[in-house]
Amino acid sequence: MLASETDVPAVAEEGAVIFTFDGGAEVAERRMRVLPPNADLLWREKENRGWTRECQKSFEPLRCGRFRIRASWYRSSSQREKITFDPSLVFGSGHHGSTRGCVEALEKFDIDGKKVLDVGTGSGILAIAAAKMGALFYLCVTDEEALNAAVRNCAQNGIAPRKVWVSSVLRAEKSRDLIVANFIVSDVLIAIRDDLIRALKAKGSLILSGIMERFGRRIREAFSMREPFTVKRDGWLTIAYAKTQDIGGLPFKRALNTAKDESR
Repeated sequence: MLASETDVPAVAEEGAVIFTFDGGAEVAERRMRVLPPNADLLWREKENRGWTRECQKSFEPLRCGRFRIRASWYRSSSQREKITFDPSLVFGSGHHGSTRGCVEALEKFDIDGKKVLDVGTGSGILAIAAAKMGALFYLCVTDEEALNAAVRNCAQNGIAPRKVWVSSVLRAEKSRDLIVANFIVSDVLIAIRDDLIRALKAKGSLILSGIMERFGRRIREAFSMREPFTVKRDGWLTIAYAKTQDIGGLPFKRALNTAKDESR
């Protein structure tokens, strides 16, 4: 439990109380008076560091496919196409293997002018990448925090979604050329399988990610669709699927027609 200078915390018979405060020995002595006389004390003085700067260091710019993803406070002279975002409580900074896998998978498809839906949007990085590839993109978010973060980050990159809603993929029209779903819990992908497929065009495609390698078989058994390729990054799988079992599905870019499964 964290206590401020004015709060008096309740102390369990068997437990611990953590005091964090600014001030010297006099303030410390005053705060300790609320503790039982037989309490074991561990005193540690911490350096007053610039925690904002420390936090910012964890969001170094990085290469993600053809893009360079950077937090808004960084300036970059890189010639790569940029995606700018403000880190927040929602998922998605480009550092996770599932996010990088999705961006690389998007690059293998010809999505210029196509309708792309990002299901379970966090920071909006995947939708922004799709838009910069020429797609007409839509956002399906699970909470207001994600909605605000995604819309804000889209605006920073000079783009806007065609439509955004806080709900499930069930609200999506059945006309998407490509759907991207990046969930860190594989069971979520299995649970919404039918809804994802229902929202696709007859020859649409899926990109599924957030799949740990050991759960790859479960996903493949659940979806049982034509699998053009898989991308593996840092132990996470990103699997592409085509809705039809024939040669259908969203076309690949000509230069990537022979793309191979990188996880095998």
